[in-house]
Amino acid sequence: MARCWILIVVSFLLVACSANLETTAVKEVNASIDVEGIQLLQTNKDVESLIGYQGEYRRCIHGYNYDYEQLELNIGFDGNTNKVRRITTYNATHSLFDFTVGDALVDVVTILQDNGFSVAENDAHRFEQDNLFIVLYTDDLETLRGYNVEFMYD
Repeated sequence: MARCWILIVVSFLLVACSANLETTAVKEVNASIDVEGIQLLQTNKDVESLIGYQGEYRRCIHGYNYDYEQLELNIGFDGNTNKVRRITTYNATHSLFDFTVGDALVDVVTILQDNGFSVAENDAHRFEQDNLFIVLYTDDLETLRGYNVEFMYD
């Protein structure tokens, strides 16, 4: 009987902890991101279903990535949860908060700040809010070349 109670308590704690992952910032990003239907915290099976195939597998420090070269897209998954923790794109058909690759960097910075993200202390191209960060990629310091949005587990 004690084992049964332990399993119930552990199950409850796992559900309660995972429910807290989707902060306001994550909800806002997921509501405004248009990248093949992919959102932060989706399972790898959901991503494969949306894209139609599994990308090229690559291991990384926090888990693994699938690279979709034709889509100019890389999706990072947490190794423990198998959920999307990072979305990196260089594709102009993808958008976040209505900005896209090719937009003026100064406009993208304004959009991120208007959506509650603040510039990181040591990196003018990194923006943070709650448990999220967004990194902007540029070649000429004027035009957005790509971006990375990443969920950080505590």
